[in-house]
Amino acid sequence: MATTRDAATIAFDLLNQGEGGTVTAIVGQRVPTTGYAVGQHGIKVTETGPDLVKLTEEWVAKVLPEVAFHGLYLGVWVHEGVTYLDVVRVHSEITAAFADANKRGELAIYDLGAGRTIYQADYILA
Repeated sequence: MATTRDAATIAFDLLNQGEGGTVTAIVGQRVPTTGYAVGQHGIKVTETGPDLVKLTEEWVAKVLPEVAFHGLYLGVWVHEGVTYLDVVRVHSEITAAFADANKRGELAIYDLGAGRTIYQADYILA
């Protein structure tokens, strides 16, 4: 298994992504700059301040073995004051990303190269 960064450091990185971003849990691993990120599973956190930090650290510690074993990433986004934390898989092909998103009930994927969210409905209509 790969060497992982500690949960507190990963949580700090997640919570300092502004409105959203993707971070790595594995030492030496880089977040891809191309591909399509799909949330695998995660949590919604309404707490703020120290409670948000504590809950984020606990969640990271819980999912860290899975993320490291499968070479996945951790994602965060903030919408209307709510923080969403996800285990993230990056696909190189958009069709594979949407197939994965469909399977998981996700409404959108994130295009890392373009830096934008692509909603399922927009992709189907395109």
